[in-house]
Amino acid sequence: MTQIFVMLGRTGDILSILPLFYSTFQKTGEKQILMVAKEYATILEGVSYVTPVVYDGSHYEITKAVAFAKTMAEKVICLQVNGPVSEIKEHTYNGTHAISTSFEKEMFRLAGRLGEWDDCLPLVFDQRDMEREKKLLRDNGLMFRGYKKPMILLSLKSNSSPFPYADLLKEFVTLKFGATHRIVELPQAERIYDLLGYYDRAELLIAIDSAPLHLAWACRKLPVFALTQDRPILWNGSPWRPNHLWYCRYHDWPERAVEMNETILSFEPNRKSPDYVTVWSDYNNKTVYYPRNEVLPVSLGACGRDSGNTLKDSKRHPYLRDVIRMAIQRACGDESKIYLTRKNVSIKNENCPIPISFSYRMSHDQFSPIADLFCATRKQWKNMLPDIPDLVLSDDYVWSQCLWAVFKKHGGTDATGCCKFEEFQKQTQQQTKIIHHPITPSMAHNQTLCEKYISENRVFSRYPRATEQAECLPVEIEKLHKFAYNPSIIQFGGRTIMAYRWQHHYGEPTKLAIAVLDDGLKVKTVHEITPPGDMTSMEDPCLFEHNGKLHILWVVSQFPKAFKSVVKYAELNVP
Repeated sequence: MTQIFVMLGRTGDILSILPLFYSTFQKTGEKQILMVAKEYATILEGVSYVTPVVYDGSHYEITKAVAFAKTMAEKVICLQVNGPVSEIKEHTYNGTHAISTSFEKEMFRLAGRLGEWDDCLPLVFDQRDMEREKKLLRDNGLMFRGYKKPMILLSLKSNSSPFPYADLLKEFVTLKFGATHRIVELPQAERIYDLLGYYDRAELLIAIDSAPLHLAWACRKLPVFALTQDRPILWNGSPWRPNHLWYCRYHDWPERAVEMNETILSFEPNRKSPDYVTVWSDYNNKTVYYPRNEVLPVSLGACGRDSGNTLKDSKRHPYLRDVIRMAIQRACGDESKIYLTRKNVSIKNENCPIPISFSYRMSHDQFSPIADLFCATRKQWKNMLPDIPDLVLSDDYVWSQCLWAVFKKHGGTDATGCCKFEEFQKQTQQQTKIIHHPITPSMAHNQTLCEKYISENRVFSRYPRATEQAECLPVEIEKLHKFAYNPSIIQFGGRTIMAYRWQHHYGEPTKLAIAVLDDGLKVKTVHEITPPGDMTSMEDPCLFEHNGKLHILWVVSQFPKAFKSVVKYAELNVP
């Protein structure tokens, strides 16, 4: 059955879907038929794997183009997502709507191939005109062999997505790097792909959301600093690509301009493919780092969705699966290691974990039950990805607890000691006050998903369950106070008595209570304990007998004010 794909324009959109057609041609040897508007048809002169059909009209005349296509083929697939809204709804979506996180991914989805986005299908121009490329370089004075300064390319013009700070950005880069680099603005080329001659010679491309940014995917080893659209929503901007060593949304640039310059200063050209990638969320930190392929701090806006636009979080965080996909795209080869970690975590090279593994927090020789590092190969991450809940990679520790459960389910091993959390040591030495954080929408979201996953998959602890290690007493917890835990049980005076700590809301200071149990461990009565003078957090009760009388020992903490506590005990009369 004959089929035609309709993508009338613009240039960037056509460049975005060419990898699909090249992949199909490589697998089947069949050329795909693509209808484009006449004003953009010259793009297809650079490829041999597409059969072009030229529509002699505007790239916004979708209805007329689809009608024309139906006279030529039995099946017409419209991939165009930009244009008149009514025509997009009718011919592209036919009653459905966009569900991907960017317009480029949406075109892959409409073609039925969204799953191939993570495969980073190449953009190939196999019919480049080398003579035309040389002439373009020569006409702009770039064929002089004696010029040794490294070249930074600037692409700061766009018809559909103009950058509001283009002039300031150009001045910024020129003043900072004009003495050490040759700053070159991309010229107008006879064919857009003639610019690849520039790309082959450049050290760095700084590009706004325009066709030259999309074209850079055809020269994947060229490092790119990308500035992309974020209006009206993130979906409208070009998504992050593995060759984007620095990525920024338009309206975040004023706050990140200095960061960009400092990152360029630390940039060292290295086009080798890494055998590992270290990835973490840098959404709220603006880290200045040495930009290279094996380092992937996921910066603000790099994902097409975040907790700000989905959960209405006041502080934006990316989603865990989106971050993992970015690392999968950056990694080269299925056996490449991917380290998922947090900010301020350093990996000890001599103790690099063996996939598939996780590492708990170690700082100042102190252990903390918080997983700071997850290591798996690219292939292993891809296999686990469908099983990972849609968690937010936020500041809480719930997401890591859930991911730990995923790793345990898939045979992960404990590699604690291979990484170090730097900030924890400073806080311990300075006895920093505890900051009591309210439950944010992302934390509540993660808590729900974590509890569901752990319950359904029955992954509970890094050690065997308590019921497998010692005799246990089942108690009617639903009759106790909310969030009851850390019990102490004793038999005294012919009765079974249990003390425990509890709290009204998760994360608040705790109180103490006593429960009297019958012979079958059913709860008979519950009494709250309020020792005189203890108005802060009362924790970890312990029942004991002394001189024939019942006593209780407990900890009084100044939580949430500071790391300070005292131990108290008293005689206990239970009604």
